[in-house]
Amino acid sequence: MKKTPMMREIEERIGQRLDTYLKRNYSKNGDSTIDIAKQIDVGSSTIFKWLKKFKIPIRTKSEAREIIEAKKREAEKPSKRELSSLYHSRRMTTHEIGEEFNVTPTTVSRWLRDYKISVRDPTSARLKTNASKISKKDLHRLYFIEGLTTERIGEKYNVSGSSVGKWMKEYDFELRTPAESKLLSRGVKRPAKEELEKFIEDGGSIKGLTREYNLAKQTARRWLREYEIVIKRKIRTSDQFLNFLNQNPPAQNLSATSLLLNGESVDIEQIMFGLYQDRFGSQEKLHELLHENRAEIQGLLVEGLTNLGAYIGNFSLQDRSIIPVLLGQAMNQIEESRIGSSVEEKLIRIFRDLYSPKFNVNSRDTLESIFERREGSEGVMKRVYKKLYNHYQSVLELEQELD
Repeated sequence: MKKTPMMREIEERIGQRLDTYLKRNYSKNGDSTIDIAKQIDVGSSTIFKWLKKFKIPIRTKSEAREIIEAKKREAEKPSKRELSSLYHSRRMTTHEIGEEFNVTPTTVSRWLRDYKISVRDPTSARLKTNASKISKKDLHRLYFIEGLTTERIGEKYNVSGSSVGKWMKEYDFELRTPAESKLLSRGVKRPAKEELEKFIEDGGSIKGLTREYNLAKQTARRWLREYEIVIKRKIRTSDQFLNFLNQNPPAQNLSATSLLLNGESVDIEQIMFGLYQDRFGSQEKLHELLHENRAEIQGLLVEGLTNLGAYIGNFSLQDRSIIPVLLGQAMNQIEESRIGSSVEEKLIRIFRDLYSPKFNVNSRDTLESIFERREGSEGVMKRVYKKLYNHYQSVLELEQELD
């Protein structure tokens, strides 16, 4: 469309195309022809004529009245702070807020969206004025630890029992079975997770749990499942034992060390049983499994499944100097918090048995070897080599005094 000099002058003044300006202000923002005429200093009839020329749809009278009413309502729109206070602090419904501002609930909902004010979920929306949704942690404590019913919890928080039940579902909490409800009636409450974990760590079983709390196996299993506590099955067969070794590199190395120490493996077996007591019924059973699977353990060592890597080519399986490598890797792969002073003492005893024959032949070279291992080690192994070094250093000093 050919533009008149007036149209070009106005476009230069407003800094944009006239048709774009009219579409935004008239169609999108809802400004009237009179409002737009005042904005660009022309007559309203001129605006009306331009709308037709640019083929911009003209509003009907009813559409114009709706826009006017909407703008009036918008002028009465509360601030974000005021609306949030009414909705969250005073817990007014959109219907109640709408009545106060003479607008519909739909308009109030739009205000909430515009201000990005969080909307209550259906359950919370039905809460009483002085009530609030119970946190997951508090609900777990009240229901599972203190053993309160949903109705009793509701009374404490001024909500209905059904609301508590719906929160239970939202939090993925399972309601008590009739058997558990009977337990509560006898005064038996579910123990805390820490208490149950300690019971299992101390060698407790599902059978023991049923005896301890006088409950059914199904209930005991449910407690463990909900607390995500896993009972590790005792290893009884060679297949179970070899599968355990395949999945546990430190145990592989300790087993290989036991094999290499031959008849002097008592300390290693004690260390291994102490670390994995939850997997073996007794130290005698562990000894039996190690003895029965000697060939398979040697096979694991040869295949490199003990994580020796490049060390495999440097040692013979008959060479006892491979033992510090095996033990060093095993200790480095075990959490230090699991390694107590008794384990350190046993390691020192094993190493003294290994190094003493060499020390008696060449004390200087042996000390240098221990020093190098000490400097290249960390954690428990560094302490072991340090004590070992100090021991042999003391032996040398004693020999010098005697000379």
